[in-house]
Amino acid sequence: MKQLLIILLLCFGFTELFGQDLADTIVVKEGIKTTFFQNGKAIPPYNLKKITESNNAAYEEMVAANLNYKFSYFFQFAGGALVGFPIGTAIGGGNPKWYLAGIGAVLIFASIPFSIEYAEHGKKGAQIYNDGLKKTSMINHFDVNFGLSAQGLGMKINF
Repeated sequence: MKQLLIILLLCFGFTELFGQDLADTIVVKEGIKTTFFQNGKAIPPYNLKKITESNNAAYEEMVAANLNYKFSYFFQFAGGALVGFPIGTAIGGGNPKWYLAGIGAVLIFASIPFSIEYAEHGKKGAQIYNDGLKKTSMINHFDVNFGLSAQGLGMKINF
């Protein structure tokens, strides 16, 4: 029983040792908004560049993604302010300037292509980064099999 426990602990130790690079992968979740995760935590767009600095091709994609994110954020913020100002004026009982809301709507729509490009460059950069991790990991795949042999219980590890 003691030997089985030692063998199982060694197996889990190997998976921790050799699976380290795979835990650092960037996971992309798409929905209304594209979000990037690493180790179960959301990564802010401005941190994507820092994470991928070790891989030049991924870094270049993340630089492009970050630039598109900044433009998108600027147009969304400015457009939201221009739409919100006349609405606030109307609620307050003043004379709203609706053309500002129209300009704001145009700015919000102008942010859409930048958001799409941010997501595309970010996904491509994450894929390149993750592929680079797989190439540099010590072991890409190994199998552990338990079974009976002539000497008793046995374990076979294939790398």
